Amino acid sequence: MKKTIIHTLISILITASGIFSYHTLTKEQKLAYVKSGILLQNCKELKQGEEEFEKEMKIVKSNLDTLAQRYQRLEQQFKNGNDRVKKEIGLSMEQARENYQKYNAQASREMEERKQQISGKIIEKINVLIQEYGKSQNYEIIFGTTNEGSILYGTEAIDLTDEILKLLNEK
Repeated sequence: MKKTIIHTLISILITASGIFSYHTLTKEQKLAYVKSGILLQNCKELKQGEEEFEKEMKIVKSNLDTLAQRYQRLEQQFKNGNDRVKKEIGLSMEQARENYQKYNAQASREMEERKQQISGKIIEKINVLIQEYGKSQNYEIIFGTTNEGSILYGTEAIDLTDEILKLLNEK
């Protein structure tokens, strides 16, 4: 009797497992990928952000050039001056050098943060767009390729890069 119950339970488990496996294997899963690098390279908003960043960098460089020129003028006066002039200019020269170094360090930090802010905002927008697209189109998974090779091959039929890029640049 116990053997019959055990054989019956095993038969039920095998049958259930087979039905589950068949259903899982025959169910059409909707998978796709996007080429993340191409999305970033061709995103209009990122290009605009980069142009704005370049303008900001020109201002910073101009300010650094002004500070450097001030130091160089003081340095020239120091070299050409007598002892009294050297004493007066020495302190100003040191202060000009410190101002340059402080501004350079601060500007470098701020510009790096700004660059991260611009790209982070775009990456977040891309991720949200892909998630919304995936949900609306009933995708199970949308992969993102990277230069490091997270996806080494995918057919063009499941490449959504152009479609996502079009949506991204429309918004």
